[in-house]
Amino acid sequence: MNLIHEKVYKYHDKNQNDCIAIYLCDTNISSNVCIIPLKDNDGSENAVQITNLKKYAFPNEFFEIHRAKIYDFLRIKGKEFIIRYEEYLNISEIVYSHLLLKTASTYSKLSSKRKSNLSDEDYSLTESYYKYLTWFDYKTKLQFEKNITRNPGILKGGLYYTEIGENIGSELHKLRPTVIFKKCVAPNPNDTSYIVIPITSKTSAGKYAFNPSITVNGKINYIRINDMRRVSLKRIVCPLYETGTRNTIKLSIEEMNLIKEKLKEYFID
Repeated sequence: MNLIHEKVYKYHDKNQNDCIAIYLCDTNISSNVCIIPLKDNDGSENAVQITNLKKYAFPNEFFEIHRAKIYDFLRIKGKEFIIRYEEYLNISEIVYSHLLLKTASTYSKLSSKRKSNLSDEDYSLTESYYKYLTWFDYKTKLQFEKNITRNPGILKGGLYYTEIGENIGSELHKLRPTVIFKKCVAPNPNDTSYIVIPITSKTSAGKYAFNPSITVNGKINYIRINDMRRVSLKRIVCPLYETGTRNTIKLSIEEMNLIKEKLKEYFID
């Protein structure tokens, strides 16, 4: 079933009882979704009354559920019931507040654990948490404060610095030079995105046969095929220029064809 944010759905709880809930969003687990239960008001402080429905939403009790347990829309007089967007936003804010408190609690537990084992010195954890939390703040500003009025002349095959963000372990992160592999241009520039492939000067990347080498301003770099991803135009920061000029570095037709060959090797062979 294709779930829609503003609609109310019927689902089976763990005891196979018929219940109703608002679909809030998908989760990190592709088969799970986050839902907000709807029921009679029990006096809870953060219960949100839903207009035209004699039920209240309980965002404090949000939880994840397997999509398969959702089996139908809620219909009122034969029509699928839709909640107001303002109510959806109010519910979302309460959920976010709980998630932020949960994050603070998780960090507090980690901090206590670190202090109880002072012999295990790991300074990198402080740096990792700092980067994740500041990235969340920066990403929010990108989403809501950066408004793009027209699609810029981003070159396919061009090299551009891209804000990848904070990731986990060996995944590439932060501001990185990337190859623009494909353009996904939308009428509204804020919805435009690009398929990009990060590049790196680290020679360790060259030990993988699927990472072809290119020359960037006289230096050998490697295209990280396995880190290919789609990014919003808002993440594209600026071009890489040829030394001493304002000309954007652009890969040759031969280099782009080599990338295509390596992609086939990586994803098919």
